[in-house]
Amino acid sequence: MSLVDYSKYTTDELFDVKENISLTSPNYPLLLIELANREKEITATQETMDKRAIELANKVNQVGGKRSAVKLWMYTGACLYLPPIIFSKGQVLYGTIVIVIAILLYKFDPTFKIFKEGLPRYNDYFIISFSSGVLLAISSQFFEVHSGWLMIPWLFSSYIYGYILAQEIDGTVE
Repeated sequence: MSLVDYSKYTTDELFDVKENISLTSPNYPLLLIELANREKEITATQETMDKRAIELANKVNQVGGKRSAVKLWMYTGACLYLPPIIFSKGQVLYGTIVIVIAILLYKFDPTFKIFKEGLPRYNDYFIISFSSGVLLAISSQFFEVHSGWLMIPWLFSSYIYGYILAQEIDGTVE
């Protein structure tokens, strides 16, 4: 069996050999000598790999945080849009119940508190959009033929303002 010159191996190749070599192999002592000679290089490589792993974990957490913020934003949006829409469709009883639930959630749910504290304009956005939506939904009961046309401008303007406000989520999550 011939002896191997491990000085020509890359660090990754040395680690592969170390995992697969037999302790009784005549090349094993040569491998240990080469690993000892490259101790600084191996340490630097491991530190680089550790840094990359930490960066990746931070990116994953950041993406997870943004996803959580987006889910919360969608939840608050459902509480904003669904009550007036249900009410405007002529389902007064269900609409009234959902409006009361949305108001209670807005007052007491910690999700809304996160946005009220993190996004300064969120409080105004929700109150103005919600109350104008409810008023339009109530007025649509008197103009049932045109109820959809009454709600479209409200939906569009609330959506645009909410979209602009949602752009600030990136700044609060990072």
